[in-house]
Amino acid sequence: MLDRIKDALKDSMKRRDADRTSALRMLLAEIGRVQATPAGAKSDAQQVTQTYAKGLRKSAEEYRKLGETARAEAIEREMKVIEEFLPRRLSPEETAAAVERILREHSITEPKQMGQAMKLVMGELGGQVDGREVQALIKSRLGG
Repeated sequence: MLDRIKDALKDSMKRRDADRTSALRMLLAEIGRVQATPAGAKSDAQQVTQTYAKGLRKSAEEYRKLGETARAEAIEREMKVIEEFLPRRLSPEETAAAVERILREHSITEPKQMGQAMKLVMGELGGQVDGREVQALIKSRLGG
């Protein structure tokens, strides 16, 4: 994945795409920063990219709440570049079907099994789903 990001950076620099180049440089800097720490040394580029994208999403939401639409739009453009390197996100319907299947396969039926269910679903689907969406689906399914 790191090689794909570096190749995309070289390409964007050749095409003089300043926004894309900036977004990719920021991502590479974040990956380097995280992996340079003792705790982050075990992190792979995909984990760092997912965390970085999540932070960008939250920032864009906050700027929208504050009425700073220009800043939110700039962050969203950066997010589109970053998301090219993430696994495809599942649609809400695909997510619901996957959650149902996992709960059924593991015979999870009680609200007290919420933690176990989250661990199983997120372990299998990882970066393809939003944790908040999964949590809401499991809660509604288990009645919690």
